[in-house]
Amino acid sequence: RLKLDKAASKAVKPGRLPEAEHGLGQGLDDNGRINGWENLADHIRNVFGRMGITDQETVALVCGGHVYGRCHPDLSGYAGAWVEEPTKFSNEYAADLVGDEWMYVEHGTTVNGEPIPEETRPAEGKRQYMTKWEPSELGKIENANATNYPPGKYKVVDEEYVNVRRTHQTDSVIIDQPVFETVVTVISTRKFGNGVRGQLDVGGWISIVSSNGEEQLMERVGDLEIVSAKYRVLSGAGPQAKVYDATPATKDEFEGMESVGVLNVREIQLSDFHILESEDKSVEIFARIEGGEYDSKYVPVLLQSVGAIFERIQPGYNETPRKAIKKLEVRYQMMLPSDMIFLWDPEFRVHVEKYAEDEELLKRDFGAAFKKLTQLGFDGCPGMKIS
Repeated sequence: RLKLDKAASKAVKPGRLPEAEHGLGQGLDDNGRINGWENLADHIRNVFGRMGITDQETVALVCGGHVYGRCHPDLSGYAGAWVEEPTKFSNEYAADLVGDEWMYVEHGTTVNGEPIPEETRPAEGKRQYMTKWEPSELGKIENANATNYPPGKYKVVDEEYVNVRRTHQTDSVIIDQPVFETVVTVISTRKFGNGVRGQLDVGGWISIVSSNGEEQLMERVGDLEIVSAKYRVLSGAGPQAKVYDATPATKDEFEGMESVGVLNVREIQLSDFHILESEDKSVEIFARIEGGEYDSKYVPVLLQSVGAIFERIQPGYNETPRKAIKKLEVRYQMMLPSDMIFLWDPEFRVHVEKYAEDEELLKRDFGAAFKKLTQLGFDGCPGMKIS
């Protein structure tokens, strides 16, 4: 016999998560659990039980299914990903559920006066849990300004990574994410709002001070050093790659100099760098051309009026201009109340703990449970064998 679906009006709206807070009351118990969580556990057990799905199969389905994707506040009201790598199968959901510390959050939750990260902040009226979080005390600063962060060698002091974006705009695409203790060369720094960002010699802009002006993400560890190498004219900067007979001794002298041409090649070898520093610690950089039509002439590499004109080509990193990173960024994880009950309910938890220890067991049990779920109510066609 054929399996008939319900009418379209009975379908769950796309992106919506039904009954993630079914039966919950207000407030928390002494263990941080939302009051009435037992009602939600019973509801989930009843929903799956009506389909002949056991507790073990229910846990396998959720532990396997929730390693993919994330919640979006504009769709479900909830915010965040369940796991750090939400694009591949693993037992991370189960392992993190029992192994991480979780804190209850609402839309307006703050910690030590700081709002929780936007990444895991649910919409108004929704409740969820997120990995335990506290505002970082590392690098807390006051009155951030660019003059306190002159060009030079900088090291990542954020415990995870710092984003490098194509331009200084915060909505620009991310092209790199140097991790903790990575050292980079910053050739220019600017203040944008309350944050400070630096332009890298290899291209892109990195956050030195967070956008709210309170957290230092990079630490200066050395003076500015520019190395002889092949350089690329940045996109849109071609008209600024003017050639001069000599390098100026001061900025005022440069303003009176006339160019002898404009580079008509995209990549060129540069050496013999001259750095002009101002009282505000900003710099302008000039270099000598090696080879080609303008051999031994000079070009500006960085001008404060326009920013960097060239980027250094680093073998193995940017032989071609860096492309946007497609990796899904997950810094903080979340769990719905309907996830947390698998931790709180003893009969559910015993299965979660098994899967947290054994990924192969989860693969096997998830596959069997998913097959059972998808074949519910389907007897097959005449002559068809279901194996």
